[in-house]
Amino acid sequence: MNIKNCPDPEYLSGIELIKEIGEAQGTKYIGSPTAGYASFDEESDQLFVLTEDEHRIKFLSLDNLLFEASMKVAKQLGASFTIYRNQVICNIQGISKAGETYSEAALRALLVHHRNNSTS
Repeated sequence: MNIKNCPDPEYLSGIELIKEIGEAQGTKYIGSPTAGYASFDEESDQLFVLTEDEHRIKFLSLDNLLFEASMKVAKQLGASFTIYRNQVICNIQGISKAGETYSEAALRALLVHHRNNSTS
């Protein structure tokens, strides 16, 4: 996209103006004018977030996300956990998988459970 193809600047908000200029220069964004836009810079290996309201941005660490999601699904499937030596064992409907943490063991068992049920 070049700058000549951008929407009329008279009707754009500040954040939309910045997004349009960036896109005209080759930057790709995802998001919305109300929450903000995100862009990934491959050269620096960084994710940039453009927003007018930083309270609209939620940072999720992989550990927290995996723990919450895996525990929720595991609980719905009636998972049980056992500690054996230095491993956590998660059992979901007869499928037992080990991991170094509860969420890792749950994710391993959930993956096998999903694979088994998607091929039936």
